[in-house]
Amino acid sequence: MSRITSLVAPEELDEFQYLGATVGGTILFPGKQIDRKITINVARGWNRQIGDRFDLTLECIRLQYQGLPNPLAQTLNVYWKFFELFKTFEQYTEFFLLQDLIENGSVKHYLPFEGFGRSALPANLEEYRQYMSNSMAFVRSRALRMKTWSETPLSEA
Repeated sequence: MSRITSLVAPEELDEFQYLGATVGGTILFPGKQIDRKITINVARGWNRQIGDRFDLTLECIRLQYQGLPNPLAQTLNVYWKFFELFKTFEQYTEFFLLQDLIENGSVKHYLPFEGFGRSALPANLEEYRQYMSNSMAFVRSRALRMKTWSETPLSEA
């Protein structure tokens, strides 16, 4: 990615990285290794079809709830008891305030998505800018959703 990211102003990259490290850009997955299998975070980072992208990770989770194959299926199966707590994909996304990455029950991808056949990494500067923009828009909207949720009295929730 350095051949592409070297074309982006350092201030833009700093903002992108900073925003991703805020609470709006953070998600919780089980972190304890089970039977010496890799964790979800490790699997999504190592898998070339996911490339540590949250939109693609969420797509895998959506497919897993439907019982459909996906690049993270083996690892998600190891930790499926966690996801069973939410019963459905919709309840999972609502609990973690991920609604801004969902449209009509489908994941809104940061880049055009035609399945997991291509690399998860942006292919050029234009795609990288699109990825940054869409990712940052999601993190900002989720942070606002979290703020609104935190200010809502429990009696109204």
